[in-house]
Amino acid sequence: MKPAEHKVLTKPSDLYIYTPSKTARSTFLYALRVGFYVYEPGYKQERTAFDSFLLMYVKSGCVQGTTGERSFEAREGQFVLIDCYEHHSYSMAERTEISWLHFDGISARPYFEYIVGKLTNVFTVRDPIFALNRLQKVFDTLAAGKRFSEVSMAKYIFDILTELATFAGEPGAEERRPHVIEDVVAYISQHLSERLTVSELAERSYMSEYHFIRTFKKETGYTPHAYIMEARMNVAKFLLTNSEEPIKVILEKCGFSDLSVFGAAFRKRTGLTASEYRERGKKEK
Repeated sequence: MKPAEHKVLTKPSDLYIYTPSKTARSTFLYALRVGFYVYEPGYKQERTAFDSFLLMYVKSGCVQGTTGERSFEAREGQFVLIDCYEHHSYSMAERTEISWLHFDGISARPYFEYIVGKLTNVFTVRDPIFALNRLQKVFDTLAAGKRFSEVSMAKYIFDILTELATFAGEPGAEERRPHVIEDVVAYISQHLSERLTVSELAERSYMSEYHFIRTFKKETGYTPHAYIMEARMNVAKFLLTNSEEPIKVILEKCGFSDLSVFGAAFRKRTGLTASEYRERGKKEK
């Protein structure tokens, strides 16, 4: 839904609100509101109390504020963690883009106190990609407007807080978990019929294209483009031998819009046309 707050741009800003079940409130970590806001200079928010904890990531710009008796300033690339049960305020003197999450739950306060006790309310994580990826999953889950598991939602928030707590822990304990490429691979497999570009995948991973391509190849052995092609071919071969769908439909499901491009690539890999491959598969069954 689009924000109605003064000095928040309606495009591309978005927020989503969730009402957790009683089970979630008594058992899990849970999201209450999540959003991405583009703030205009002069925005100000002040609350006596707002029953939740607030995590912000400053994508660009600067946010200044107070929490309890402490003041803070956070700039591009920094996280902010606020206990909204106490008096707090924040404002923007320049155009600022922030991804944010209001959350709560049975272990929210212990996590908050541990992280802030080690890092204060504003901190920079050496490798924020994993936490940002999970924050995006919370956003995407609520944005989809479909049924979802509150346990899965709790895990996303748990992953974020655990990652931040790990960073806040003892020196040498901040092992980075390279889950980002695993998430991209899963995304590719679920969206093979769609147009997949390296730039969009890199943006989902919070990496530059150059860094994303290098990291992807290191983790998978393929460039992103080569992996997408290989995944599409594998699905096409499976459907050719395990379904009666027309070849044109199969190609569309696999993201091939050009029959000639597919045909050349398929023959190069298998030595057969799609029809020949399907017939051979039937004989081998």
